[in-house]
Amino acid sequence: VAHNIKMSRVRTFLKSLNKRELAYFAKYKLPTYMKETQSEINEFLIENHITDSEIEKITSEKLNYKDKILRCPRCQSGKLRIEKVEWTDTDEFDFPMLDGLMGKARYKDKVICNVCGYWLTDPNNEKGFSMWNTIKKLFKKN
Repeated sequence: VAHNIKMSRVRTFLKSLNKRELAYFAKYKLPTYMKETQSEINEFLIENHITDSEIEKITSEKLNYKDKILRCPRCQSGKLRIEKVEWTDTDEFDFPMLDGLMGKARYKDKVICNVCGYWLTDPNNEKGFSMWNTIKKLFKKN
């Protein structure tokens, strides 16, 4: 029963996507799911006649909407997940590690595209962590 509930949530989400969003989802997010869920998603793609070649064609087309909706720069979807996260300011020398002790937590928005997984904003550099980014920050000119 839990399996069917999980799968129905996946199908409900997939049904909420237009063809373009579905193509981006298949290209970028499908590989991040467990094999069982990938099978369900692939089944949905087949039922909706979305082939690998169509996914490549759709995801290679560049669109640029001129509306006022905040959109993902990669897939142009407006289906974004915005989460308040406690922010660690590594660019200032004001000892942010003490903020929690002093009752001064800072929060910023982390914005991730629900369709293709693109991180629009990443206040704590969680997605792009690398030693090189850390070194660049240490030697950044103010």
